[in-house]
Amino acid sequence: MKKLFIPAFVAVCLFLACKNTAEKTQKEENVQSENERQTSQPPATTKLCFLTTGKDLQRGDRVIRDSTILTLEVTGKQVTGIFKWFPAEKDGRSGTLKGTLADNQVRGKYTFTQEGMTETQDILIKMTEEQAKITTNQGKHGEFVLTAQKVDCK
Repeated sequence: MKKLFIPAFVAVCLFLACKNTAEKTQKEENVQSENERQTSQPPATTKLCFLTTGKDLQRGDRVIRDSTILTLEVTGKQVTGIFKWFPAEKDGRSGTLKGTLADNQVRGKYTFTQEGMTETQDILIKMTEEQAKITTNQGKHGEFVLTAQKVDCK
């Protein structure tokens, strides 16, 4: 009987030790998974708005002016937005942009409608605390540069 007792006792001890280790490992994995869920929340979205109105131009009995509106939504490094340019007495551009943010610069694609045509161009937006310098088609024929002042988003 003694010969069976010792191996049975060792087997039960090993079984209990392995079971406790497995339960402990599962609990540690659950805690780690919960911590990852808490720290891996999606990045917050920041909204930035820029506006400019050009000089008032007197045309007979009316006053006209250029306007530029830029609204950006930044989520992590991804940027989406709306860019509208309305020059005095000309057909303007109105469209959307998608790009990435790095070092206060947004690089991406701007898809807009102008004179009844839809076009896509590269866009570069260099931002400071006070303004955004907007360049489309940089270094190419038809390069276009505007500056807009930062304003509170409404």
